[in-house]
Amino acid sequence: AFMVGSCAFADCATEGLNGEMLPVVGSEFLGSSSAPFSHGLIISEPSALMAQMLGLPLARANTVNRIRSGSKEVERILELNPADLETMESAALAYACAMEGVRYAEIRCVSNHTLPKSEQKWMLKPAIEKLGSIIDRILDESFKKMRDYLEQ
Repeated sequence: AFMVGSCAFADCATEGLNGEMLPVVGSEFLGSSSAPFSHGLIISEPSALMAQMLGLPLARANTVNRIRSGSKEVERILELNPADLETMESAALAYACAMEGVRYAEIRCVSNHTLPKSEQKWMLKPAIEKLGSIIDRILDESFKKMRDYLEQ
C-alpha cells in the first residue's frame, strides 16, 4: 500500500513528426508550473501527512489513458515521467480537487505490476483486503479521537 504524494498526466501528449511523445504539461499549451502543477506534477500535501501517520511509503504516480503491454512504450513514459506507480485515475482526481481547492489524500493498494501484463497474475483480492485494513485503521483512530474529544 502507498500514499500517492504526487502524480502526472504521463501520456497526455501530442505526437511529434518523428513519432516522439510530446507531453502537453510543460508545453507551450500548458506550462509545467501552471496551476495546479508544480514541475509537471500535482502534489498532495495531505497524502504526505497521512503517509507519516500510517507508516506508508509516499509514491509518485503516472496516470495513463490505456494499459500498455509493450516495454518500449512503458520505458518511454517512465523516461519522461519517473514514477513508482501507474494508475488510470490519480491525476484526474488530483486535478479536479486542486482546481476546486479541495484537499485530498489517495491511498493506493497495488494489485498488479506494470510489466508484463497478465490478468492471471493480478492480485485484486489481497489489494482490496489491504485497503480495507488501512481504512479500518483510519476509522478506528478517527473514532478514538472523536470519543476523546466528546469525553472532555
